[in-house]
Amino acid sequence: MRPKRVRAYPRSITPSNEVDPWREIPSLELVIRTNSEEKFIRLYLTWFLKSLKLFWPEHRQNVTLVLDDENKQDHDTGTRLSQKWPYPKVFYRKPGDTSIYTNDQRRRMFLSYFYPEEYASAEYVGFVDTDTMFTTVVTPKMLFVNGKPTVQARIGQPFYQQALECWSDVTEYFVGKKEALQCMTYFPVIFKVQHVVEFRRVAEKRFGKPFLQIFKKSFLNWTGDRRRESQQSLEYFRSIDASLLIPKPRVAIHARHYMEHGSYITTYDDMTKNP
Repeated sequence: MRPKRVRAYPRSITPSNEVDPWREIPSLELVIRTNSEEKFIRLYLTWFLKSLKLFWPEHRQNVTLVLDDENKQDHDTGTRLSQKWPYPKVFYRKPGDTSIYTNDQRRRMFLSYFYPEEYASAEYVGFVDTDTMFTTVVTPKMLFVNGKPTVQARIGQPFYQQALECWSDVTEYFVGKKEALQCMTYFPVIFKVQHVVEFRRVAEKRFGKPFLQIFKKSFLNWTGDRRRESQQSLEYFRSIDASLLIPKPRVAIHARHYMEHGSYITTYDDMTKNP
């Protein structure tokens, strides 16, 4: 009598004699800069966390929340969220000189991005928003290629920007070159922490003044009427390596950036009603 055949299944996806591919890429920390406003926390708990749990490998979930230090409600929110999955690290950033960002919460958020060494312990930081939605299984090769972060970007005039949000002018002011890419429709936006620190030093050397003053002055140029002038022409892209223009799979999108004829299909209010 023939012995009964038994099908053996592996106990783990990665055999014990193979190297975990996540160990082959630099350390990465996902960072969300937000506040205790209910609509943002609701987006974090639903859109971001639900998609993170579904698509991001559990053993690589490393999340940090950055909130305002002087706001008691932010502290209460940070304590509450730190005790919930995925048990994020919480950092409370001091207000500093409020005239630098003119008491504008969004500009204060932008300023925080320039100081990742304050709150990130990993080699690389991946900035995400509360309405970031992961759309496919995240693998190491989707985040890094040959040890360098993957960048997904759009070229040309950003049709989705409002009249007063001329990011290309700010870019041109900071680096002295026309803007080449817009990267606001994909996540995570990955930077090497040390590179951001070095960027501040380069800016200070170029302008001959402290970075905070440079940041403050940059928004005085935020006029919204020079988009085409402060962006690279399409001729510029014909001169670069064509392989850089090959589309790559996206791991996440800015959920609010669903578009129809250049307009948002969803709003923050829509997204928090039926997540």
